Amino acid sequence: MVLIEEDCSLCGVTYPYYSLYRCTRCRRLYCRNCFLYDEERKLICLSCAKKRVFPGGPKSKYAYLSTYLARRAKYGPYVTLSLNKIEEIIGDRLPSSAYVNSQWWVTVGVELLLKRG
Repeated sequence: MVLIEEDCSLCGVTYPYYSLYRCTRCRRLYCRNCFLYDEERKLICLSCAKKRVFPGGPKSKYAYLSTYLARRAKYGPYVTLSLNKIEEIIGDRLPSSAYVNSQWWVTVGVELLLKRG
């Protein structure tokens, strides 16, 4: 028997797949500590619940990334971020084209320096 494990999308802790719950809004997997039930008794992750409670946040999902980069600009002109870190900052997944097409980054105004090696 093969035990399949997955990471909680919010806290990152690894659990057996069968012990994770799927959010009804974003469809990601979460552990027992990172979800709650909404008013209709549907599972909702804490990230989606936060968006419901505080809807007046940034209009663009990339606004948090912009703020992060602006703050980092005080310390130097360059920053190295993994795609996972960018997803963590924006609180959402990047589109698949961001992984395979470097031109996508140009369209969002990010100068991308690829490390080859």
